[in-house]
Amino acid sequence: MSTLGLLALISPLQTQASILFKSSKEKNERSQDIWKQIAKDFTLSEYEDTPEVQKQIRWYQNHSKSLTQIAERAAPYLYYIHQQVREKGLPGELVLLPIIESAYNPFAYSQGASGLWQLMPQTGSRLGIKQSAAFDGRRDVVSSTQAALSYLGYLDNIFDDNWLLAIAAYNSGPGTVLNADKANKGAHGDTEFWSLRLPATTKQYVPRLLAIAAIISNPEKYGIQLPNVPNEPYFAKVDITDPIALSKVAKLSEVPANDIYNLNAGYNQKQVATNSPKHLLIPVEKVQTFKQNMDAQGKTVAVQMPAPVAATKADTSSKSGHNTTVSYKVEDGDTLSKIATHNHVKLNDLLRWNHLNLNSVVHKGQLLQLNASESSDTKTPTIEAVQAATDKAPTVAENNVSDTYHVKAGDTLSSIAKKEGIAVSALRKENHLKNDHLKIGQVLTIPNVG
Repeated sequence: MSTLGLLALISPLQTQASILFKSSKEKNERSQDIWKQIAKDFTLSEYEDTPEVQKQIRWYQNHSKSLTQIAERAAPYLYYIHQQVREKGLPGELVLLPIIESAYNPFAYSQGASGLWQLMPQTGSRLGIKQSAAFDGRRDVVSSTQAALSYLGYLDNIFDDNWLLAIAAYNSGPGTVLNADKANKGAHGDTEFWSLRLPATTKQYVPRLLAIAAIISNPEKYGIQLPNVPNEPYFAKVDITDPIALSKVAKLSEVPANDIYNLNAGYNQKQVATNSPKHLLIPVEKVQTFKQNMDAQGKTVAVQMPAPVAATKADTSSKSGHNTTVSYKVEDGDTLSKIATHNHVKLNDLLRWNHLNLNSVVHKGQLLQLNASESSDTKTPTIEAVQAATDKAPTVAENNVSDTYHVKAGDTLSSIAKKEGIAVSALRKENHLKNDHLKIGQVLTIPNVG
């Protein structure tokens, strides 16, 4: 597809695509594999040689097939998520967080948490995600990514730019980490992540993310082969006016049905319903096909033009010495997350500037400050406020990064469990088996107990 054709199709959500090929540097970047581009934005590489991280690296080396499979599954979402992380000025490592949260499966569900980012219902609601019988925005790639990154930015603010603690809080909840931090300060003043008394899953969660980042930075060093994923947008956003089954979308766009289902996982019953949002994510190279076929049926389709990326964000105004107050008047249907996104500011900054927390409710006509001077109050929320404003993040399921086993003749649950070094009960629970009967060729998920 030509550059002009791409510019005519791509969604404003793919903001970086609006400046495709404007310079030789950008041409070079886009010709590279996206993993290299993501690695350029890593900021936590100094922890690679710690024993905890090295232990997790060894685990992934022993389960390299599983990591490769997840990397392949992540391919359609990587460009968008990377661009959103970059635009918000967040550590590049966060692009990899869905690997351990959901294995990059938008339909992943665990203990009430759902989607790529494994958001709980209440957390999703507080972040402005739509959830109804027809649509669950926690599974929607765009909605969930915007919400999760806003929440992570909020956590970063709480922990004063200590990203290890912010990431830990995403897993076990900010209250848990703040309590551990407070206890350590009282005991011996050491508030490094590695010294905090945190749940075992959280103590494993953070070094696991750092281990994946280390592998992505140098896959050859660790003997891991990553799939080649182009550094270019995979999907575009298309607005429609009428309900439609996703199976029909697949036919009209000439895209495999499963690809359309995965890109539009937020729609329940695999259809855009009357009372659900009316937008679709479609592979870029097939948007024109979909539009032409919809036009032939007299159906209205709007492919959004890219929105320009602001050269500076409101939260940088005080750093540049520009103290002019910028305000926003709340409208019907607004949420704090939506206001932050539409005005290109971080959610945690919006909350801080207006002395709010994630549980705050805004009302029509209310004026919110969209920037702040150096003299603004930058006090982080109290532990009580944080615990009241957020629910505990879900515990990461041990099967989020898992290996698989194909049952062969003569295999039993006991022999497979012994071979994989796990308990039979764990294997049975992981695969929701009601008995020990196996079929040749059956695929079993091997839980991570490392």
